[in-house]
Amino acid sequence: MSLHPDWIMVVIALLAAGAVGFVHRNQLRTPTAWRRLGAVLCLLLVALRPTAGTTSNQAAVQEVDLLLMIDRTSSMAAIDHDGGQNRLAGVQADASQLIEQYPGINIGVLVFDDSARLEMPFTNDTVAVQHHLEIMGVRDPFYGKGSSISVGVEAAKEALTAAKERNPERARMVIVMSDGEQTVGTPPESFEPLAELVDQAYVFGYGTEQGATMIYEDKTVKDNKAQDGISKLDPANLQAMADQLGGEYQLRTGAGEVDVQLPEATTVDSDQQVETGFPLYWLPALAMVALVVGEGAVEMRRHQRLRQELM
Repeated sequence: MSLHPDWIMVVIALLAAGAVGFVHRNQLRTPTAWRRLGAVLCLLLVALRPTAGTTSNQAAVQEVDLLLMIDRTSSMAAIDHDGGQNRLAGVQADASQLIEQYPGINIGVLVFDDSARLEMPFTNDTVAVQHHLEIMGVRDPFYGKGSSISVGVEAAKEALTAAKERNPERARMVIVMSDGEQTVGTPPESFEPLAELVDQAYVFGYGTEQGATMIYEDKTVKDNKAQDGISKLDPANLQAMADQLGGEYQLRTGAGEVDVQLPEATTVDSDQQVETGFPLYWLPALAMVALVVGEGAVEMRRHQRLRQELM
């Protein structure tokens, strides 16, 4: 077992423990004090983020910064991936495969819809990356006003430039994961500014040219004519992106494993242990929820008794 602490949460948990101890300093043996201290202890365990298990992987993967550019526009909710899943589910599955194949690689996650942001700076904390991918969802389509597939170019350029300045000896890769659908009236801007910043590039396409309806929170997304909205894969846009990056375009259908090659400059012969264990933080999280619910139930009964006594 190893720990991957979130230090901000650790500090919050310790402050909470101090506050609970101070409030109950004369009543530490009461059930209420024990429940509250137990909940805080569980929070501390969650913040420490324990994992179990290790896997051995070539040390070369630690010499690569991989930027995932993930499309989370409403079109990624279209149900035409691998037998009825939405496109974003395909992205999440492929990204998880990459993490499993190269567990020591530094990964950054940049998402784009009508704007772009680096949601996860480059890190080799695969547990954190996996968790971030699992909770990722598409943008609410009812607030969308159209988007460009190139909206993330500038943010990606900033992230890759910073990575190059910070660790110039590392190789850099970018993988764009999108359906290529452009829903604004202007053509997408070029991805060429990123080409000189990366040693390897891939564009993964999701969806079908026939298209499919989009389902968001169990509701079918409508177009501006109140008809079922249909989103279609645009392979021409995706191939153009790959060409501009000097990389390779792959249509991802859910069949077969992700096929990418790390930059050759990173190949070395040594092995090292990289922690890619199964996360265990959910166990204390469940215990914390149970304690909080129990405390809430006790407080409700206490208030009910007080009301009855006052009546």
